[in-house]
Amino acid sequence: MPGFRFDWRHPCLIHFAAFAGLSLVTALGLLNQFDLWCTRVLQFFAGHETDCRAVLFNWVGSPEFTGLVTLILAGLFWLKFSPRQSLFFLGAMALGTIVEVAAKFWLPQMPIPDEIQRGCEFLSGGIITMDSPGSYPSGHMFRTAFLIFIVDRFRIFGSGLINQIITRLTLILLIILMLATRVYLGEHWASDVIGGLILALAVSLLVPAPALPSPLGRGEGEGFNEEPIFYFLSPWAFFFSRPGRLSFGTGSVRR
Repeated sequence: MPGFRFDWRHPCLIHFAAFAGLSLVTALGLLNQFDLWCTRVLQFFAGHETDCRAVLFNWVGSPEFTGLVTLILAGLFWLKFSPRQSLFFLGAMALGTIVEVAAKFWLPQMPIPDEIQRGCEFLSGGIITMDSPGSYPSGHMFRTAFLIFIVDRFRIFGSGLINQIITRLTLILLIILMLATRVYLGEHWASDVIGGLILALAVSLLVPAPALPSPLGRGEGEGFNEEPIFYFLSPWAFFFSRPGRLSFGTGSVRR
């Protein structure tokens, strides 16, 4: 029967473990001073124009925009690859969203004071909002990063070396901007956006990518294709995950 088989050193499990560890540290309040310091540093550049630009940019991670992109990608995967990969993609997004919502309601956390929250009087960061006791992890960061990692792994913009370099630099810039603007606006602590990023990495690795040739010569295989962008963002995964094995029932890759 098709199923999963994980090596304990595989990046997927490493990222889930890292998310669990960060969640525990956040719940114990060990990052409170770090979070306050990051907010003070980013809000040092505060200004009305900066506020409006940050709010406008945050539409990229809104449920409305990311939901539309998710449906488009699911349809593309269904037609170009297979229904199985489309369903894995939707399932991974759903799993990450469930974890995000559950953590926001049940994980104890330092509340965000109203006085540090910023905004723009004629702009909103999205139509769909959710009131929750906590802010960990950042849903904007999770949704944005998850879609970015999927776009990278599936080579949506081509598999040539130049295309990959330009695409990855652009995607990494989007992640950095989302991280900075969520903290700058006082919508999240720094630990929230880092948690959202790690959660996105973890669930994105549940989606079996097609065996695509790597422009950097890392090899290829059926059912899973690990990409350097994950190692760039997660050096601990690179250190602990070699060699590893991940099976999706129809094929596997050994590194």
